[in-house]
Amino acid sequence: MATYQITAPSGKTYRVNGPPGASREDLIRQIKKQEAIDANSFGSDSYEYESEDTNIFQDIKDTAVGGLSGIYKAASGVVSLGGLIPGEIPFTDFKLSKPFDAAADALFDVGTNLDEALLSK
Repeated sequence: MATYQITAPSGKTYRVNGPPGASREDLIRQIKKQEAIDANSFGSDSYEYESEDTNIFQDIKDTAVGGLSGIYKAASGVVSLGGLIPGEIPFTDFKLSKPFDAAADALFDVGTNLDEALLSK
């Protein structure tokens, strides 16, 4: 998300969060949702807006980390299907699904830890 600053003709400055490259109209619509303001106060093209969040390398890193953690979480889902195996080993308390459940939990935890450690805040 990018943070934009829009100055209205009245001089009042608004800070709006939006996607990178958001249009002026999108940002003004966002402001109108947040505050009950006069719709005519945003009539001219004299607005200035700029994004403070323009670091493309940070976006690339976050995308790569999200993809990597998603792979671990997806693998966790596939491995957890092994937990559907019914039954136990005869004469024991050991369920056949137990190793699959543990492996799925471990893979999901790796994905979650990657997100927490490497994604931008």
